[in-house]
Amino acid sequence: MTSRAVSFREMSVSAEAAFVDGEAKDTAKSDAGLRQIDLRNGALTALQAQTSFTGNGPELVFHNPTYGTQWEGDKPIHRRWRRILKQAGVRYLNPYQTRHTFASSLLMLGSCRSTSHHKWGTRTPP
Repeated sequence: MTSRAVSFREMSVSAEAAFVDGEAKDTAKSDAGLRQIDLRNGALTALQAQTSFTGNGPELVFHNPTYGTQWEGDKPIHRRWRRILKQAGVRYLNPYQTRHTFASSLLMLGSCRSTSHHKWGTRTPP
């Protein structure tokens, strides 16, 4: 995700591109992947804090902190994720599963299932 995809004013992130198998793509994997995602306060605060590491320019919002470059595929991210969860004392959860947590959070906040499914990148409601 690049900084230009984040709108602090509108409190949203625009999903328009993808990073697949270590390669940046100009578009999402599917039309369902093209979406505007509303940011909740926790996500907004985290993204604002992230700018102290990566700056506010058009570059990547998240990068490999060891090298200051784009992550090379998902394996290094998964290794880092496992280490963070272990240090926090949280049982392992696949990063992909966080999209389900996001969807559940939206539904618990009153979002309509039949119209909100596009926010988590599916074509049809669950």
